[in-house]
Amino acid sequence: MKLALQLGLIPGASVSEKQKWAADNGVEGIEISAWNYRPDDLDQAKRDFENSPVPAVSICGNASFDFLDTDPAKRKKSMDECKAYLALAGELGMAGQIVPPIFGGPRIPDLSPLENAISLEKRLLVELCKELGDAAQAANTLLMLEPLNRYEQHLLRRQADGAEICKRSEHPNVAIIADFFHMHIEETNTPEAIRENGKYIKHVHLADNTR
Repeated sequence: MKLALQLGLIPGASVSEKQKWAADNGVEGIEISAWNYRPDDLDQAKRDFENSPVPAVSICGNASFDFLDTDPAKRKKSMDECKAYLALAGELGMAGQIVPPIFGGPRIPDLSPLENAISLEKRLLVELCKELGDAAQAANTLLMLEPLNRYEQHLLRRQADGAEICKRSEHPNVAIIADFFHMHIEETNTPEAIRENGKYIKHVHLADNTR
């Protein structure tokens, strides 16, 4: 286990200054984000961290979150971005990429009584996870789905929701992250949620209920 800090939370005016502060203060890893490095800027991320005194251990987020959009072109763009971040994660030896698959409400229409929007979203997400899981496997890293609280996401809100997608995708390189901030809102028993879904939890964000 490594205790890491997100790059944006580390003191310093530059990436190198942040890395030095992390090394001087016993930080074991640095989590970068898609907001630090856009898809066309991943070479810079490699340059910044290839000789860093503290390694990059994970990537949080994606450049876009249109994985479950009705527009195939938007879905493809998010998938391509995700694959690029997964490749970077593999090159730098990171645990993986953290991805909330959607923000806000459903974008897929409710087709009840044939099938409702949530059921359709889950079916689509499972298929996308199989494809992204293959990309993660090729890079020797993980795709880590992030359940968020009800004010940010409707689909994956509890650890069990994320674990369900992992089970259905049946891919060894698809996992979930446990974020204590979101869990404080959504889980009725955080320790029990971890025990029940621990098989799929490969990364943790530590935070109290006010972050």
